[in-house]
Amino acid sequence: MKKNLIQTVRSRTALTLAALSCAALLSAADSGDDPVIKLDPLSVTATRESKTHIETPASTVTLDKEDIRATGGDTAYEAVRFADGITSDSMGPAGQAWGAMTAKTVMRGSRRGTLVLVDGIPANVNGYYNMEDIPLKTVRQIEIVKGASSMLYGSEAIGGVINVITDNTPENTASVALGDYGYENYSFSLRQPWTLANQPGSIGVVGVYQQLGEVLGMSNGGYGFGGSIKRTGRIDLAQGNWSIAWQRTENEYSFTRYSLVGGVPVWTPDKLIQVSNYDDTKDFVRARGTGENWQASFYANFHDRDYRTIRNPLTTKTLSADIDYDANVIGSELQYNWKPEWASFVFGLSYQREHFYSLDGLSKVEVDSDRDNLAVFVRGEKTFHETWTAAVGVRESYVSTGDLTAFTPQFQLVKKLTKQFAAYANVARSFNMPTLKQLYDDTGTLSGANANLDPEQGWNYEAGLKWEGPSTLASLTVFQMDFDHITYVENTAEDRFYPQTVPFRNTGVEISVTQQLHPTLKLQAGASYGNPEEKSTPTAPWANVYGRVQANARLSWAWSRYNASFNVSYLGDRVYSKDMAPTALKAGVSLGRWGGLGVSIDNVFDRQDVTNHTSATSKYYAMPRSYRISYEKTF
Repeated sequence: MKKNLIQTVRSRTALTLAALSCAALLSAADSGDDPVIKLDPLSVTATRESKTHIETPASTVTLDKEDIRATGGDTAYEAVRFADGITSDSMGPAGQAWGAMTAKTVMRGSRRGTLVLVDGIPANVNGYYNMEDIPLKTVRQIEIVKGASSMLYGSEAIGGVINVITDNTPENTASVALGDYGYENYSFSLRQPWTLANQPGSIGVVGVYQQLGEVLGMSNGGYGFGGSIKRTGRIDLAQGNWSIAWQRTENEYSFTRYSLVGGVPVWTPDKLIQVSNYDDTKDFVRARGTGENWQASFYANFHDRDYRTIRNPLTTKTLSADIDYDANVIGSELQYNWKPEWASFVFGLSYQREHFYSLDGLSKVEVDSDRDNLAVFVRGEKTFHETWTAAVGVRESYVSTGDLTAFTPQFQLVKKLTKQFAAYANVARSFNMPTLKQLYDDTGTLSGANANLDPEQGWNYEAGLKWEGPSTLASLTVFQMDFDHITYVENTAEDRFYPQTVPFRNTGVEISVTQQLHPTLKLQAGASYGNPEEKSTPTAPWANVYGRVQANARLSWAWSRYNASFNVSYLGDRVYSKDMAPTALKAGVSLGRWGGLGVSIDNVFDRQDVTNHTSATSKYYAMPRSYRISYEKTF
């Protein structure tokens, strides 16, 4: 009881301090003493129309190019792990997936409810977010929308949307970065603009080679990271209103396992008992056309993974797993914007075909399945008396699996109280289809399939206040999530876990502040307190999941040729593990025409944070403190 009391006091204290910080910053903004520096970039993801901060009826976060660079990371996954309301979940360093245990970015405790877009086009494949495969070399801006977004984007957007917007500016760069643990990163970006028939165009090429050596001590179960080599190439072509891009990522990595002595791993070569080798290849093709009132897109996402596990590699070398996995998603979407004088409308039509294939090389069991998704949606918005804006949207989806239909409405209201202050309300229904693997792949040794698995679906209720000052952005949001989501339930008779749809709920409050403290100094901070709960079975009692308290802060400084930033995120009152607090420090200097130098430190305080959130016994740890030194030349 004493421990619970301390946790409660600590959680409430953290929230109170964050709220006081928000109030102080708002007071400073209102005093008129702030430097007048515009912070508010336009965002399009939340409504499919360009909106400012206070015009958007949702809880949103926008990271510009400087914010992204300030994290010191290499991928989109590393860029968002310090963002408001984001909880990272990974099994390996830098968001490295471990086979089916993929890295996740969780919003408001919704385990599988984040939809990742690249330039507004879906990037998810069979439940994989793939953010660890998006190099920051290609990214200009990241827009994060928290809360249900299925009306606009369909399945998988039950907890929120992350839209990664690529950079097509004509800049040519080459860079190299070296660090400990065998880290090496070499990259380049080239772009050539032109004009053809009075229409601008360009071609861009990006290449990234990255490797990381062995990292032991990654779990309490004797698992370590054996190393990786990742190669990424991207080419894009734009002409007038049309663009097309292709990205390919090849990732060869391994995980190792060492013996336990007295329940403690022994990390010596003679104790190696298992090696798992993975060969991951991902291809993403995206084409997009835009006009004054229309948009059209086509995409094809392919993921192929082969892996083999060898037990007793020092003696008998027994092959225990040999799996060929292949998943792909092919789709297209049409959008039309109609703006008469009295209102504005967005009409859309989307189609998606999913395919999943798995072959167990040992048992020769084969799984081959696919399904079609078809949806139509419309969103209408009208402004009343200059200060009230109301929006209503509906989406009707058809999924060939079980001939399922889903109706997902959304209702939004914005009241502009002053030129800088607004209130909003947002009520939406969302749904998320089970993956084809969850439905049909029964070949796993630890988990099976459930062909009768119901989709995740339910309601999200949200209301908030937003402030937009000359050098301040702030928001306060309260939310309630109530829906069914998918979890794995143990069948003790078979000693396996099976997916099952169970109730989930979360009620919480969030605050977020971006403050230009000085022309050279910017603070971004946020905090949230919630109560995410689920039932292990439909009739079981409610139980907490993830953590209740989340906070983050980034302090960025830039003066003359120098820049520095410190990032910290905090997740407290966790269910299965102690509090976690990842940190990152980055500093750089411009050398003018000679380029620029940078240094970054990840896990500054060398904490052994537990990065997974769903097990009381198996713990996977953050990578120890690591250093990187980089050089970049622009030409």
